[in-house]
Amino acid sequence: MNDEEFIVDDSGLPCTAAGLGGVLIPESAEIVELCQDPNSTDVIYMWVNLIGAYLYDHRAWVIIDNTEIEITGLLIPNYKGEGVTHDMIDTECGGKTLLFGYSVGAAIEGYASIPEFDVKIQFFGHTETISTNPIVNDVFRSVNPSDTKTLVKGVTPDPYVLFFDPNTNTIRASFIGLGDEPCFCAINCVTPSADDFNVTTCEDEAQEVTIDATSIVGDPTNVTITFVDSRGNSTDVDVNIVVNMKPMPPFASWAQEDDVIRVGFAYQSINGTQVDPSKVMYRILKYENNPDNNWVFKGWSSKPWTNFIDSDVKPEKTYGYAVEFMGEFGEMSNISDWTVVPPAQ
Repeated sequence: MNDEEFIVDDSGLPCTAAGLGGVLIPESAEIVELCQDPNSTDVIYMWVNLIGAYLYDHRAWVIIDNTEIEITGLLIPNYKGEGVTHDMIDTECGGKTLLFGYSVGAAIEGYASIPEFDVKIQFFGHTETISTNPIVNDVFRSVNPSDTKTLVKGVTPDPYVLFFDPNTNTIRASFIGLGDEPCFCAINCVTPSADDFNVTTCEDEAQEVTIDATSIVGDPTNVTITFVDSRGNSTDVDVNIVVNMKPMPPFASWAQEDDVIRVGFAYQSINGTQVDPSKVMYRILKYENNPDNNWVFKGWSSKPWTNFIDSDVKPEKTYGYAVEFMGEFGEMSNISDWTVVPPAQ
């Protein structure tokens, strides 16, 4: 065999060929992240590192009970701001990280009840040139790299802080996900008003849901936030909210023999509903003669004291007292009506 037999048109061969003396880039495929769509649990996304020197197309399957079921790619332009791959892939003689989206719910019977399954993707390398020399064809042939990764569907989040946002009048729940996988999706937060919050939680990334407190009026309200994942696990958080409630006015009267005013309050709303003392702080406001000129008589406290003596008073003056509560998440109740103590007789 002489060298002339090795002279081929390599313009259509993999770009690192440079004739028969070239060395091809080793091909590989690795699924680096795999998760469900937070807004559609039937859809999965995967990020794949592909290395090679061919033009590639691809196919994907889910594997359940050792059976491969082919899944269909999504014809959408992007996801979370990243372009979704649909067409032939040109690695440009190197590596690329690619995003793929697939519809899996319709392909898998009983999908909602399956807690986890394997996902496989395979890439098929192509070159336009077919040489008359069989040695060339054997050398410049893609290994069709593939990778398989297990998708574990959503894991119950771990609520770690709840707080009140006075600017938006909402209770906000922040939480992180449990587990080691980089992405868990399709977690719902369901409130008693049946509002559904579809949120994504990813490792080390705090997420939030909100409860609109506008409709909570008059009384302290118990709300249960239930976080539910697609495996049926749930975590309940019971919240006692005092936002917009109006406390019962305090009681106050002169103790004339001592020239002091005795002030007390009850853990109740104006409608007579009990307020849980362990869930709130209280403070008492005071004015002299003019309600517009009021100040704090007793600052925020959670101590179990409900009766006080005000000795900073003058018998000829009129005084007023009001109480307000702060809930455990920083939400404020309304101020009670003023209890007016006229001048001592």
